[in-house]
Amino acid sequence: MKNIKSLILITMLFVYVSGPVQAEPYGLCSNCTVVSVGSGPHYDSACVQSTSCAAVAVRGATLARADCNSITSWNFVFDTSTDSGKSTLSLLLTAMTTGKPVVIEGAGTCNNAAKIEDLRYIYFSADF
Repeated sequence: MKNIKSLILITMLFVYVSGPVQAEPYGLCSNCTVVSVGSGPHYDSACVQSTSCAAVAVRGATLARADCNSITSWNFVFDTSTDSGKSTLSLLLTAMTTGKPVVIEGAGTCNNAAKIEDLRYIYFSADF
């Protein structure tokens, strides 16, 4: 009984010292579906340091948003003028057309005129 009381006390002390659990400061979605991708002159205006941008919207039970993302219709934005951006756009379009679930994460920053979270990565997972 004494050991159980000690364990409870240690657990309570740990929770008090560590504080409440905070949400991640970036957008994250596991097992998500890409529901919309926007590209073209309208979306290009969202970019600050690029001439070409795309925005993506996802849906999923585990979707978290970055605090800086003030646009509810879009989750992430990324530069499509680079080779990396072009391959990311290709992957997103494949995910959207096939309906396959993905893992997608934001950078926790909104360094664009539209205040949509910057995309960090997206990938298909064999676990889904």
